[in-house]
Amino acid sequence: MSNRNYDLSAKNPNVKEEKSLREVEEILEELKQNQEKAKELFVGILKTIR
Repeated sequence: MSNRNYDLSAKNPNVKEEKSLREVEEILEELKQNQEKAKELFVGILKTIR
């Protein structure tokens, strides 16, 4: 049997690169902005149906 140097280790070649996690402050700020936008849209809907 010839030595072919096959890599038999348990590695997934299809693994995507991990993304770094965002800071808590950044997530909270984005949440606050989304809530403000949702509130504006909700007020606009209420004005439209009244």
